[in-house]
Amino acid sequence: MSESKYKEVLESQNNQCAICGKDAKEFKTALNVDHDYQTEKIRGLLCTNCNMGLGHFKDSLSNLHRALMYIAKHGS
Repeated sequence: MSESKYKEVLESQNNQCAICGKDAKEFKTALNVDHDYQTEKIRGLLCTNCNMGLGHFKDSLSNLHRALMYIAKHGS
């Protein structure tokens, strides 16, 4: 991704991580470029924690749904 495209995407996300919404300036490093591993299509910019979270759940909606249900059941 070019620097100008990165800035464009970051601006479209209000300079925030697309998942947690924390401001990009809160992080020591730049937000990660997240993409779909099958299509290579860029989805957005994520902080390291959110990016790793998706990776650990293997981009699986069913895994994420089960995690959501687990948190809902046990409180957060």
